[in-house]
Parts: sequence; C-alpha cells; structure tokens
Amino acid sequence: MKHGKRLCLLSLALVLCCAVGLLPAAPLPVRAAAIVDGGYCGRDADGTNVRWTLDAAGTLTLSGKGEMESYFTVGGMDLDLPWGRNGESNLRRVKAAVIEDGVTTVGANAFNGCRAGSRSSAAARSAAARR
Repeated sequence: MKHGKRLCLLSLALVLCCAVGLLPAAPLPVRAAAIVDGGYCGRDADGTNVRWTLDAAGTLTLSGKGEMESYFTVGGMDLDLPWGRNGESNLRRVKAAVIEDGVTTVGANAFNGCRAGSRSSAAARSAAARR
C-alpha cells in the first residue's frame, strides 16, 4: 500500500510539472539603454523637426518628421556631424543606426565615420540609395 501512495504522489507531481510547463511564460521587461547624447539635426528653419539620440549600447536613433540636414566632409573628416561634436568618441560608439518612419530624408554624409553595422526602416534603405 505504501508503494502505491508514493507512485500516486509521484504521478501527481509529474502531471503538475507538465501542466506548469505548458503555461505561457510572462515576458521579461526589456530595458532600453540609457541615452548618452542627443540633439537636433533637422532641415527645417530651427532644425528641431528631426532629433538624434545615441544610447549606451551604441544605437544612433533618428526620429521626428521630415528631412534631416546634410553634412559636409573635408579630406574625409566630418566637420559638422552633430553626433561627432564630442570628438571621435561618439563616432566610434555608433554600432547601429535606426531611422524611424517619420524621417523622410537622411542627409548626405550622415554616417561618414560611423562604424554602424546595421540600419533599419524603409527610410534608411531609400536614404542609402541617395548617398
């Protein structure tokens, strides 16, 4: 009789473990990387129509609405990229670029000097074709 109770309890425990395994797991919250720098890079009169942020993970994000400003280079040096104004440190930190849907044009030379390994959005693809 003792053996039967143990087998019954073991079977019940196994069934409970299987049932718990079938329950959907709650997704873990994803924390965004902290913003380390940012500013504006829009083409509108005050330039605030497009904003840029650089997070601690190295993602440069362009957001807003409309066109982004174009930038120039001299001898391969980017003299006026807003995310390059803290010296080369920001350019070296850029690992990926995200261009949100509201940004319609990415300015010339926007990614010169950046080591971004990826881009996202349709705007990025069309911008790359215009560079």
